[in-house]
Amino acid sequence: MFPSGRAALRAALTSLAQTQTAAAHSVLLPAFTCPVVEQQVVRAGYRPTHYDFCSSNGALDWDAIAQQVSTHPDLSAVIVTHLFGVPVDFRPIVEVCRERNIIIIEDCSHCIGGRIGPHAVGTVGDLAFFSFNYDKPITLGWGGALVAAYRDLPQPTKFDQLDSEVEFAIVRSLDAWYRQRRSQVGIRASLLRSRAAWRRVAERKSSKPHYRPVLSDSRIGIGPVRARLGLLQIERYGKTMKWRNDNARKLSELVGRDKMWHVDSDVKPAWLKAKVFTSSPYSARLISKRAQSSGFRVGIFNWPTVTEHAHPEVNPWSQLITLQSLDAPIHQNMKLRDVIRLAQTLKAGPLL
Repeated sequence: MFPSGRAALRAALTSLAQTQTAAAHSVLLPAFTCPVVEQQVVRAGYRPTHYDFCSSNGALDWDAIAQQVSTHPDLSAVIVTHLFGVPVDFRPIVEVCRERNIIIIEDCSHCIGGRIGPHAVGTVGDLAFFSFNYDKPITLGWGGALVAAYRDLPQPTKFDQLDSEVEFAIVRSLDAWYRQRRSQVGIRASLLRSRAAWRRVAERKSSKPHYRPVLSDSRIGIGPVRARLGLLQIERYGKTMKWRNDNARKLSELVGRDKMWHVDSDVKPAWLKAKVFTSSPYSARLISKRAQSSGFRVGIFNWPTVTEHAHPEVNPWSQLITLQSLDAPIHQNMKLRDVIRLAQTLKAGPLL
């Protein structure tokens, strides 16, 4: 366990650097990904290089990426990112990576419970990392994990543990932050039921002062309070995942499958949020404003630009997605009527 998903990735890359030759010093990763992923690649001493989508809805041509892998002169690892809870079927690159001793690292920060064929995400590649930050499938406020499927890793760093009462105070602070965040979105300013476990834990009394949320890249590990919080969420995660998947499926039916994030034929999603495509950057801004005024947290949140070293002109599909695709909620607190109203809001006017 690690203080964050980024810390887990950094540990994996640092370990990898100790076992490979100096000639192998590049990491291939998506041009469209969380900026902190590329930051960890650079901080671990690697040079980032990128692959792009092959369409405006997030589809990937893994045969073309396999060709990119096979011709790259100094590749150490490939990072595969399962965005928004949708696994990508990257099995076409597995054989060429194994032949060249290139490590596959699965970024499962957005995806817990999805499957690629018969395999759970995080078990097809060599390494996988998970995040338990505030906006992830299972949230502990901060925290991460690293899973090694085929490789031995050094013993994990021993992180500082918190006194339980201090941890309760931090959880209450995080709960208050969640409430404030929800209150800023339109007229339906209620905390998601997915945060109910936060409230139950936070109701515990403490004589300690009020603490601000701890940053995800701090040196503080997961203590007993948040371990229990995680177990509470895992107990009901199957039901939560089914609800999110049902809402995503219904939204896709209502707005049109061609307007939603691509799902490979042989994968099972564990949707975290929906990704909806608009006709232009102007449309994206207008639809966001309209949806937020109706109480739906819709907007360009992941991410407003491609990664720092990924040139937009070389990765045009990623650039297009950053400019005119919207994150939309499909969480387990939404009833069918909410999904229908969201779809109507998104489709109001010829903008999608």
